[in-house]
Amino acid sequence: MTSYKSKAVKGASLIFIMLALSAVFSYLLRLLMSRKLPLEDYGLFFAMMALFQFLVIIRGFGLREGIAKYISEFLVKKEYGKIKASICSIFIIHGSLSVILTALSLVSAEFLQINYFHHALAAKAFAMLSIYFLISFVEDLFTYIFLGFQSMVLYSVLPFVRIASVFILTFFFIDKLGIFAPILAYILSYAFMPFIYLYFFLKKVFSGFFKVRSKMSKELLKTLIHYGFFFTLTTAGAVILSYTDTALLTLFSGLAAVGLYQAALPTATFLWFFAQAFATVLFPLSSELWAKKDIDRLKTGMQILHKNVFVLIVPISMMLFSFSDIALRILFGEDYVAAAPALMILSVGAIFYSIALINNNFLGGIGKPKITMQIVFLSAIMNIILNVLLIPPFNIIGAALATSSSFVFMLFLSTLKVKRFVPIKEPWLDWLKALFIGVLMVVVIGYVKQLLVLNVFLELIICGIIAVMIYIPLIFVFRLISMKEIKDLLFNIRG
Repeated sequence: MTSYKSKAVKGASLIFIMLALSAVFSYLLRLLMSRKLPLEDYGLFFAMMALFQFLVIIRGFGLREGIAKYISEFLVKKEYGKIKASICSIFIIHGSLSVILTALSLVSAEFLQINYFHHALAAKAFAMLSIYFLISFVEDLFTYIFLGFQSMVLYSVLPFVRIASVFILTFFFIDKLGIFAPILAYILSYAFMPFIYLYFFLKKVFSGFFKVRSKMSKELLKTLIHYGFFFTLTTAGAVILSYTDTALLTLFSGLAAVGLYQAALPTATFLWFFAQAFATVLFPLSSELWAKKDIDRLKTGMQILHKNVFVLIVPISMMLFSFSDIALRILFGEDYVAAAPALMILSVGAIFYSIALINNNFLGGIGKPKITMQIVFLSAIMNIILNVLLIPPFNIIGAALATSSSFVFMLFLSTLKVKRFVPIKEPWLDWLKALFIGVLMVVVIGYVKQLLVLNVFLELIICGIIAVMIYIPLIFVFRLISMKEIKDLLFNIRG
């Protein structure tokens, strides 16, 4: 019998490590750009990337998530011909849409420079990023294909290689090319990576690809598109949640505000990488267990994730909340300290988004993309309304409030939806206990900071030790975790 718990823990551990490494290089790239580029150039790059994420919605058509789900199911049924047909279908669709959307991007570059970005280099930079967008669909699809085959090594390692290469190339080019350095780095990296993906796909993942007979039937394509339709809307909602604040800050507040916000937001996103690792593994596993009607394992797994991921993220979030100004000063420089209030708000919102991410991946995995779409889309609508209302008077603080409020709404709605399919015990009380301990941490750290007049790094170390001394004993006192659960987790990692 497959040890799903061990499989999930091992897979999540690998993905967490690689996501963490990828995040480090992605973050280093931002630090390099913030130190080498003017604030408005830094803001311009991420304002442009935000617009391209909206084009990814149209190109994606939800088929990436669909291929991950149906490959897992076809593998169980040993329907290899359908796997091949599915892969060929989505490559044709994605490739065609990429060409069309790239052409539209090139045509609109001058218009956007004059009417939206208000930056002299915007048209040329946007046109170059269009090339990156054109070729990026190959890696995009292969990533989800590897996920469907549950090849977690390739799924997690190769994206790390890509972002590391982007950072290295940018490092060598940025002094001479300025804002065009990271753009050129993305183009070169995405042009090279498809060959690596193709090699591993044909040699390690699906070696019989060319031997398997397949037929691209209308019925199969209809199945993929029907499932993908809801994921298109879900992805649209997710992109709106992630990038509307940046897009509206560009419109209402200018590129300098975007630059500040793009220091706070990626710093906060570090907090949900652990949850993202488990959520990614959960997607194909929940699909497989749901197909086998193994509700007991699904229930147990979701209850463990709901409690333990929340308990893990709260203390990290509270530390970032307490030292947001210091973190931005050390990492980005004095010019970016003004983003500290936004980072404080987003660090709290990240706690709620982490669990919502797990819930949504679970619902997608069991074949309920329509429900996931509803959750994300309602949260996205809320996010747009709040951003429009709050950004003009409060700038980046308004954007942070809007995004974090949407995360809270998404968490509560998604948890209620999950309970419809798996009879989990609502974890509201455990979450409240963890938040209470977290708030206590912030109060104590704030008091200690007032007493200490030390080097900033010594202050961080002392406050970190105090935080651990408060949090760990109290999670046992409040019965949020037990020694048995810790031993069980270690057993599954070793096993």
